[in-house]
Amino acid sequence: MSTHGDHVELRIGDTERTEAERLLGEHLRVGRLTAEEFGERANIAVSARTRRELSMLFEDLPAPHPTFELPAPLQYQPLTEPVAMPVGMVPMRSQSTDAAHTVAKVLAVLIGIPVAGLTLLAGGGFTLAIVDRLPHSLAMLTAAAIGVLVLAGIVVGVQRFKPK
Repeated sequence: MSTHGDHVELRIGDTERTEAERLLGEHLRVGRLTAEEFGERANIAVSARTRRELSMLFEDLPAPHPTFELPAPLQYQPLTEPVAMPVGMVPMRSQSTDAAHTVAKVLAVLIGIPVAGLTLLAGGGFTLAIVDRLPHSLAMLTAAAIGVLVLAGIVVGVQRFKPK
């Protein structure tokens, strides 16, 4: 079974820091600390990150000392319904996301259209090797089909990256 001493490396929060400052103030009030000692220890308490750091401030002092409650385990509860946005609140989009969408569109146009055009103009020269064995009219039809598919892919890609 765990004891409080087993958790000295657990991180602390503002509540624990405030409690340590209050207790140090109590030791100052009864004369166990000088104002200078209190100031030094209070500064350490404010920046402490773990239970150990706070506990060390009280090693040479009698009670009261900070008491640390064991943290309650986090309870995961999956959402059963979609969470609605508050009225008047709009989901944020960063400018970098908008810039990424613009870059994706430009690249799709700059790369896709020339590839599709070369495929159509070359009469299948950019198509699979099997097309070279087909009659010329069938090769042109195949090249045109590949070009249409490339252009359709560009259109779908641009629509997919379109900011909503």
